Amino acid sequence: MQDDIYKLSELGYVKIREEPVEDLISGVIVGFKKIYEINVTFDLSSLDKNFVDFVTEKLKMPLNSLLKYVYMKYPEYTVNSLIRDKIF
Repeated sequence: MQDDIYKLSELGYVKIREEPVEDLISGVIVGFKKIYEINVTFDLSSLDKNFVDFVTEKLKMPLNSLLKYVYMKYPEYTVNSLIRDKIF
């Protein structure tokens, strides 16, 4: 799915912004979170409707909910996951 989002970004359908994430105690930047915004000025009718529906629904979903969805939809890819217990 991430490859699809990057492709949509290259085509101008999705904007990707990064915001720094700071450690609560030290205030040091420990990473970045990505924010995906659908560019409403583009005509989405040229894209597959099911794909557009999926992306618009899932990009608004909290990360934990998205991970649960992926783990339930594709269990064969999550067998050796180190974070599986944290998700459920």
